[in-house]
Amino acid sequence: MIRSRSRPLIRKGLAVSLARSVKPELKLGICGEHGGDPASIAFCHSQGLTYVSCSPFRVPLTRLAAAQTAIKASGHSLTQDK
Repeated sequence: MIRSRSRPLIRKGLAVSLARSVKPELKLGICGEHGGDPASIAFCHSQGLTYVSCSPFRVPLTRLAAAQTAIKASGHSLTQDK
C-alpha cells in the first residue's frame, strides 16, 4: 500500500516527474492486486507509469484494460464505426 504521505505526490504526478528528472529512462510501476484493477491501470497510465504487475489469473483482464486505456489515450474509438 502506498503510504498516505506519498499519495498527494503521486496524484499530482510529482513523484514521477521528480524521479524522471534525475533518471529519464527510469521505469516506474505498481505491483499487487492494484495492478490488475482497470481503474488503477487507467490511473497509472495517466500518471506516466511504465508498467503494472498483477497475479497470474488477472493477466488477461489486465492486458485488455491496458490496451483499452492506450486506445482511449490515443483518441481512437473502442467501437468499430460502420
